[in-house]
Amino acid sequence: MKRGVRKMKTKKCFDICKKSGVFYVYQAEYDEQWLSDGSACYPITGLPMLTEDSICKLYDINDTQRNKCCFEFFVGTPPILVSDSDPNESDAEMWDITIAIKDKIVIPISTEEGILFVDIKYLAPFTDMPNGDMRLTIRDGINGKKYVCVKFGLIAYAFIAPVDVINDEFVNKIKKLYSQSKIALNNLGGSVKYNETV
Repeated sequence: MKRGVRKMKTKKCFDICKKSGVFYVYQAEYDEQWLSDGSACYPITGLPMLTEDSICKLYDINDTQRNKCCFEFFVGTPPILVSDSDPNESDAEMWDITIAIKDKIVIPISTEEGILFVDIKYLAPFTDMPNGDMRLTIRDGINGKKYVCVKFGLIAYAFIAPVDVINDEFVNKIKKLYSQSKIALNNLGGSVKYNETV
């Protein structure tokens, strides 16, 4: 399917792959191409069919860096339904806070099945696009994983795999953060506007 990707910073997509050292390129019919580092994938438009040589030339990857990178090319689309809509997808909501954990900056995403976390670096290609126009949905991949679909209008611009950070230690830290924040708020003369046991 032809899709026009407005204002998305394509170079940022390649920068993500360059930093991770992984370039997965999915090439489907009608010149449709998707770029992935294994955790997020983006539609690439306006470029000829990518090759290892063209990627290195266009994005200043020298021979030393090239030898440390993995380049894989696949016929077809990524292992997820990459159409602009999916009857089985569900809405999600991005929080306006971030959390630093495991050498990552993650952002919480509320879903029908609880909370997910996405590495904020995967939103870098959309820095010039208005956050108010961004819509998130959750889709199931062919591999059984869940993906966060990033949309602007009716168009899907990215599919991002959540970061696996939730465990007992993480939940206990969030509980402590809540408790300490509540104490600090009370000391400032405020109060929590809802009654919730954590």
